[in-house]
Amino acid sequence: MHSIYTNNKYKNYITLLLFVFTAGQVALKYVFGGNLITPFSLLFHSIWMLLLHYGILQVIRKEQPHKLILVILYTQLATPLLLSHWLPNLYMSIVLSMPWLVIITSRFMLHVQRVNFYITLLILFLYSMISIKGFISYYNNPEILSIVFTGGVIYEEFFINLNTFAFSGILFLFYLAKIKYDIEHIGEDSWHSKWYVTLIAHLSHHLRTPLTQITTNFDMLEYAKTDEQRDLIKSRVNKGTEEMIYTINSFVSSSNIKNLGNEGLLISEVLEHFSEENKSQVSLQVNDKESSRIRGPEIVSLLLALYAFIEDYDDAPSKIHIELNSGHVIISTSNKSSVLKTSMEDQEINQNSKPDTEFHFMLKLLKESGWKITSVMNGTSFQYQISRIANKWSKRASL
Repeated sequence: MHSIYTNNKYKNYITLLLFVFTAGQVALKYVFGGNLITPFSLLFHSIWMLLLHYGILQVIRKEQPHKLILVILYTQLATPLLLSHWLPNLYMSIVLSMPWLVIITSRFMLHVQRVNFYITLLILFLYSMISIKGFISYYNNPEILSIVFTGGVIYEEFFINLNTFAFSGILFLFYLAKIKYDIEHIGEDSWHSKWYVTLIAHLSHHLRTPLTQITTNFDMLEYAKTDEQRDLIKSRVNKGTEEMIYTINSFVSSSNIKNLGNEGLLISEVLEHFSEENKSQVSLQVNDKESSRIRGPEIVSLLLALYAFIEDYDDAPSKIHIELNSGHVIISTSNKSSVLKTSMEDQEINQNSKPDTEFHFMLKLLKESGWKITSVMNGTSFQYQISRIANKWSKRASL
């Protein structure tokens, strides 16, 4: 999803709204003005309303509106306050302007623009005071009230300000949609921060063992007295080196995949990428014509889990078979002895177990990025099912 403020299609819609609502204002003025309306007054009203609507548009859309726009808008808001002393009819305009002025004030409050917020709050307070004064004036002078109603002033001001309120309200709804979008992504990033901590711990755990094996055996090499001892130490060093290279390559392959960002990839595309990278050990069957789209941590966690299966069954005579069925990633193997199965059973028995198993961090990575994994015995083979907990991070976080 793209922000409505960076999407050209929505920019065009908002520009269209500006001219449609301004044209509506001019039409209302022409209808209610009747014979009193002149080309000059109609032109003046058109320019006035266009500037007002453009100012409202910029104030709601922009994080930091241009100072000239703010000066013009504040001038237009202050004008009724100054003229209401000589033109009692403006009391009604001031009262009916307050709803959309509240929207502008709320916009400044939500975006923590304190100076602009206090200015509009002050104008809103003055509008309230003038409205009370107008009510008292109308109450003490029934003739004025009669003119307001019979002359159609109240209807004209009502529809004109209703038009402006509708325009402001629509823009404000767009702004609230943007806030909702930002809040969801902030929440998702916060939720995934735990995943990154686990990822670092996972990498550290997998590198520490082979690195210790390499350094320890290098230290022992100078004390070896026979060729047989040297060969044995070299084989241990080579094994540790191979484990480290495999671990690093697994992380690189899991991260070095396109579209890890906002767009993400289909689950089927991720599995096809993994199968292509590991043809000799993996067979793939995709039964879903369409699959969910995953991104970032979800992709990396799934790939690391799949690489863990290869590592777990590296000495097995048969290949690992992966199947995508109804959104579930099903892994089958004929190997009855599984470190992963033991690790999963330990986790199920003791949720607070220490990270002393080979797959402890991998299981945490899956869970913290929105996956769950279950194991079943299917005849003589093990089957593992990896499924998404929920499509939205907020639902996953609540589980």
